[in-house]
Amino acid sequence: MNTTSPFIDDATIEQKTFEVKDIHAKEFNNCTFSSCVFNNTSFVDIKFIDCTFIDCAFNEVNMTESIWENAFFVRCKLQGIHFGESKPFLRSFSFEKCNLNYSVFENMDLPKTDFSGSSLNHSSFISCDLKQADFTECNMENALFTSCHLEKAKLSKALQLNIKVEDNFLKGALVSKEQALMWLNTIGLEITD
Repeated sequence: MNTTSPFIDDATIEQKTFEVKDIHAKEFNNCTFSSCVFNNTSFVDIKFIDCTFIDCAFNEVNMTESIWENAFFVRCKLQGIHFGESKPFLRSFSFEKCNLNYSVFENMDLPKTDFSGSSLNHSSFISCDLKQADFTECNMENALFTSCHLEKAKLSKALQLNIKVEDNFLKGALVSKEQALMWLNTIGLEITD
């Protein structure tokens, strides 16, 4: 498969390592990347439309001005990625069982995004629309949420979740009884029998 072509459609790319500027294509449509490694790769101005990434590793990648429309990541390592640098136009992601530790999501519209089973330790969500997002079975130790809309988000089975209720919008979010009791205490309510 020729990854130097400007447009790549309906391709499966397996066990390839991309270094620095190995990607010459400007657009990938309906492609599957399996067990690929992206090292210091620049995605500047590259479009990924209806693409799936399975068991891939992204190390120090540049997301500036990239377009991700219906991008699905399964069991991928995406540590320390600043997703907010991608273009907001048609941006949509799904992360299933991914390592997103130390990643940054800032000023992003991510309603209904699936993060289920992912690790989000030390990740930051700043001014994001996460309405109806699914955080089921996510490990969220020291994850930071600031000015985020989490209305109707699935949070009840998230692990080590500690959201400041006064800094976020949580109306209708699905939370566990333990989370609800903890958050009531943080806003100064006392629970009596």
